[in-house]
Amino acid sequence: MRFSGTVEIEAQRQRVWDFLMDPNQVGSCGPGVQSIEELDADHFNIRAKVGVGFITATFTIHAEFLEREERARAKIGIRGQAPGSAVDGHGEMLLRDDPSGGTIMDWSTEVNIHGTIASVGARLIEGTANKLIGQTFTCIKSKLEVEGAELRASAAAAGVAATAAATGAAMTEGPEPEREAAPAHAMSLPEHAVEPLIESARAGAAAEPTAVAAEVGEAPAMAPESAMASASARLQYLTEAFGPSATNVYLIGNPDTGDALAVDVAHPSLAWVATQLRYRGWRLRHIISTSGDWDHVGDNEAVRAWAVAQERLSGDPSRAGSQEGGPTIGVHPSDRAHLLDPARTFAPFDVPASQPELDLVDGTRLRLGAVEFEVLHTPGHSPGSIALFVRGANLLLGGDSILAGGWGRTDLPGGSAERMADTVRRLADLGDEVTVLPAHGPATTIGRERRWIGEVLAGRLLR
Repeated sequence: MRFSGTVEIEAQRQRVWDFLMDPNQVGSCGPGVQSIEELDADHFNIRAKVGVGFITATFTIHAEFLEREERARAKIGIRGQAPGSAVDGHGEMLLRDDPSGGTIMDWSTEVNIHGTIASVGARLIEGTANKLIGQTFTCIKSKLEVEGAELRASAAAAGVAATAAATGAAMTEGPEPEREAAPAHAMSLPEHAVEPLIESARAGAAAEPTAVAAEVGEAPAMAPESAMASASARLQYLTEAFGPSATNVYLIGNPDTGDALAVDVAHPSLAWVATQLRYRGWRLRHIISTSGDWDHVGDNEAVRAWAVAQERLSGDPSRAGSQEGGPTIGVHPSDRAHLLDPARTFAPFDVPASQPELDLVDGTRLRLGAVEFEVLHTPGHSPGSIALFVRGANLLLGGDSILAGGWGRTDLPGGSAERMADTVRRLADLGDEVTVLPAHGPATTIGRERRWIGEVLAGRLLR
């Protein structure tokens, strides 16, 4: 299998080079990496756990720098084994200066997988590999650009108001909800307005509205509505990936009522969420976590605190969701403890606790005006994983169930491949035309994933 791509990093080339030449730094961004052992300047060993479909294997990998040209080029070779499986390959990266002052990294890799783990099929392996590669490079880019300042990574840089909230102008095809894009002049949440919200979230109290909610600025004029809304129930959605796991954060809005819900507000998504809500004039009714994992709940309390400040500033009781006048936080009861005590999720940064007010058990209905979201319990990734299904729009916010090319991880505490198989069987019955908005990776449809889903339905991945 061959993969390649380009990553633009807002950091000087020397700093990018130093980071990439440090196995421990890069290893900290590798999903499933358990340990790094440096043998000398050019050789190191990696222990990593990888799951593809029903098969999970822990690999011991020997890596070696084959070629290095200071600040310009490096080539690395790997070979490794796991019980019944083996892997070998090589990768190369080229660094060049970006005219804007950052660094452009072009990378390519070729990987060969043999044995048991290869038996699940090339398409499923490629989908999993693409997801892991994407998560790794997103983490590397984030760490280099923020230099460890995670609490302010989502804020716009000083003096920059444009482009912070752009989500792409392309809209979904067919009778699906609109995907909206923010114009280039959309206002961004200033950095000094983010910090009080984060600190208040840590303290367990909402920030005062003065100089917080108002700092976002007046929203520009609304963009013209698109004609591609669903005929039965109009929805608009926006999405952006955040954090080391590249979690897709979704804002779903009903433009007729101005009500909205946010799904999986990973850290650091606060500034993006605040900017989009202010620009559109949407009222945030609910914050939904499709699981209690740290990469789904990192900004729950920060977003809630911001929304509470907005409601206090508006003085409009009709905007209330929770008892404090802000949005209600919802999660399945089986994952509730992870929101109350995020330390148990082993997050790579401090996650403030959040207080769920909605128990999202199977069959629960949430409404945005006339639009109804049905909660489906989808265990497998975690005991309390859920999905939200909009029947009138054939739209599934699937969490870590059905992804493009496979399903989500089942090797984490509380995960179960057997329960995930049951979940996939249930979701497959929704129909091939259903659009899936997953927690990670690109949108897909059940029909596009039918090949590997068919393997699950036939039970062949159980071997």
